[in-house]
Amino acid sequence: MVPGILPVLCLSASAQMSSAAENGDAAPGKQNEEKTYKKTASSAIKGAIQLGIGYTVGNLTSKPERDVLMQDFYVVESVFLPSEGSNLTPAHHYPDFRFKTYAPLAFRYFRELFGIKPDDYLYSICSEPLIELSNPGASGSLFFVTSDDEFIIKTVQHKEAEFLQKLLPGYYMNLNQNPRTLLPKFYGLYCMQSGGINIRIVVMNNVLPRSMRMHFTYDLKGSTYKRRASRKEREKSNPTFKDLDFLQDMHEGLYFDTETYNALMKTLQRDCRTSGCQFSSPDCYPEDLCTIHGASSCSLLPVDGFPDSQSVLLFLDCALEDLSSLNRTNAILSQPPCGSS
Repeated sequence: MVPGILPVLCLSASAQMSSAAENGDAAPGKQNEEKTYKKTASSAIKGAIQLGIGYTVGNLTSKPERDVLMQDFYVVESVFLPSEGSNLTPAHHYPDFRFKTYAPLAFRYFRELFGIKPDDYLYSICSEPLIELSNPGASGSLFFVTSDDEFIIKTVQHKEAEFLQKLLPGYYMNLNQNPRTLLPKFYGLYCMQSGGINIRIVVMNNVLPRSMRMHFTYDLKGSTYKRRASRKEREKSNPTFKDLDFLQDMHEGLYFDTETYNALMKTLQRDCRTSGCQFSSPDCYPEDLCTIHGASSCSLLPVDGFPDSQSVLLFLDCALEDLSSLNRTNAILSQPPCGSS
C-alpha cells in the first residue's frame, strides 16, 4: 500500500446517508435506511471497495512500467482480506472477502493516459467515505461517488463486466487513435467475493458534479418504445427524462456552431466504428446520458474537449448496459441553419 494513504472507514452508515441527503441524494425521512445489493449492506460494499482498491493499487506501484501486451487484458489478480487481517492486508470489521482486479496493468495504463496519478486515485477513493447516490434507472445497480466528485463507482452485472473485459483491446486502440472519444473513461474493474456472492464494480469518471445544477437530464437509448419518464419520476425535483420526452421538449434538436457540430459528429462516428467492429452482441448497445446546463444569463458553456460552443454544455456518457445506438444520436443533434449564430 502506498505510504501515507490509509482508508478511512469510520463514518457510520447513518452519517453517510445524512451527507447524501445534504447533497439532495436521499429522500427526506430515509436517512437511516441502508440499501442492500445481493443481500449485502451497502456499507460493507463501500468498505470492501476502499480496502480492495487501496491494496491492489498500492501493490501495483511495485511493478515496473512497460508496454501493455495483449495478454494483459485478460489477467485477473486476487487477494484474500480476512477480517482479522494478514501479513499483507489490514484488519477490518467487515465479513471476510476476496477482492479481484481485472487487467490491472491495462487499467493502470488507462489511468495514466487520463492523467490520473496513483496517489490521487487512492486518495479520492480511500481517504473519505464514499457517498451513495440514488439510482434513477431500473437496473437496480448501486452508485457511489467519491467525496471530491472525481469518480463514479457502479455495481454491474456479470454480463456487463464480461462485456467490458472483451471491450478492453478495442478500447485501448480507440483511446490511442481517438483522443476526443466520448466513450466513458474506465479506471478500474473489480469484483468483491463474500459468502458465495460476487459483486462486480466499475470505476469511471464523474461527468456530473453534484455542485452544478443541471436544468434538464435525459437518459437516451435511441429507442421510443416505453421511453417516457413515469409520473413518479416527473414529480422529482430533478427528474431524469427519456427519449420521447426529449423529442417533445427539444423537437428541433440541439444547435451547435458548425465547428463544434462537425467535431462532435466525427468523434461519434469514430466511436461507433470502434464499438461496431469490436462487438456484435445484441445485449450491448450504447446509451447516452444527456444533461443540459443553460446559464440563467444566457452565457453558455463550451463542450469539454471541443472548440468553444455558443450553445449548451452537453455531456454524452455511454453506459455499460448498452454500446451501438451512438449513431442514433445523430437524429437528435442538429447542425445550426446557415447564417445562424
